[in-house]
Amino acid sequence: MVTNIKNAYLETEEVKISANYYNDVNEVSNGNSLQIEYWKEKESKKQKVFSNQKASYICNLGRLESGKYQYQITSKSLNTINQTGTFIVKDIALESSSLIARHDILKSISGNTNGFFLEQSQWLSMVDSISNLDNFKNQSFSTNKNTPWIDYLWLMLLIFICLATEWFLRKYWGVL
Repeated sequence: MVTNIKNAYLETEEVKISANYYNDVNEVSNGNSLQIEYWKEKESKKQKVFSNQKASYICNLGRLESGKYQYQITSKSLNTINQTGTFIVKDIALESSSLIARHDILKSISGNTNGFFLEQSQWLSMVDSISNLDNFKNQSFSTNKNTPWIDYLWLMLLIFICLATEWFLRKYWGVL
């Protein structure tokens, strides 16, 4: 078996492995089913099956976390270990790769998205530029909730008690 696997991958790239399987007379054979078992130190083993292409096998492990991985490729139909090895996935810090702002890229992005680009010396005009945009017009929202007086039972009872008291007192003092 001949495999195409790199010794090191970056954390941002997919780990893709291709393999060619040769039979006893060194002819390319794709009748077997190949499986890879890979693991990181102190973690459980994971398994994937190679997909059978015309004259080769391909397996995409996807993006893996950084660390040192060991692998073992076996033939499922023959139950034999064909190849073992290690590969490393390197951590990459995208933030530290470039600490300088690329103003040309920022200017092209703002032009492509109907935005605007201002130099540092123009920052005072930024407020005026934003307030003149059509996207940012002043809007106010209000909601009015009208509730009928009959829904305030305690208020209706209070008004009824006041009116009943007034009627009773007028009747009692003879004003009515």
